[in-house]
Order: sequence, then structure tokens, then C-alpha cells
Amino acid sequence: MRNSGFTIIELLIASTIMAIVMVFTMETFTVNNRNYVKIDSVVDTQQGLRAIASLLERDLRHAGMMVPEAAAICGIDNTTAPISSTSAITRPSIPWTRSEPSMAPGWG
Repeated sequence: MRNSGFTIIELLIASTIMAIVMVFTMETFTVNNRNYVKIDSVVDTQQGLRAIASLLERDLRHAGMMVPEAAAICGIDNTTAPISSTSAITRPSIPWTRSEPSMAPGWG
């Protein structure tokens, strides 16, 4: 006559299988967490670089505000188009003179 319930062997086998599943699950969570930390670091770096690039672009665009029209060499001056190395040069570069009133304040 057999009593109802689990034997010690059945409990050991079930515990071993459960331990193996838990090890794989924890390893998966660890790998995912490590990747999340790396990706978060990359995103922070990229956001910082975007902010720096935006500031540089704005400063470069504003740097040409006092340039006389005849001295502008970029084919897309005074627009919101991005700065490109493939822009055609449409006007020759004319050096500034001190007698030109549209120069920086204090000149002339």
C-alpha cells in the first residue's frame, strides 16, 4: 500500500530543476541590466554631444552675422539650412577694410 505524497527523490529532482531555471533567469536579468547600463551611458553621452553640437552650430551661424554681403562665401548664407561641406562657393572672399561701416562695432 502506497501513501500519498512525494518521495525525497522526487523533491530533490524538482528542486534541482527549479534551481537550474532560477540560475538561467538570474543570468538573463544580469545580462539585460548590464546592457541597460551601457546603453544608458551611451545615450547620456550622445545627448551631451548633441547639446554641444547645437551650441557650436548656433555660435557658428551667429559668427557670420556681421560679415558684409560681398565677403560671404557660403552659398547658403542667411538661411536655416545646415552647414555642409558640399556647399558651392558662390562669391569670392573679399577681405575686410577698416572703412567699411558694417563691420564689428568700433571699427571704422
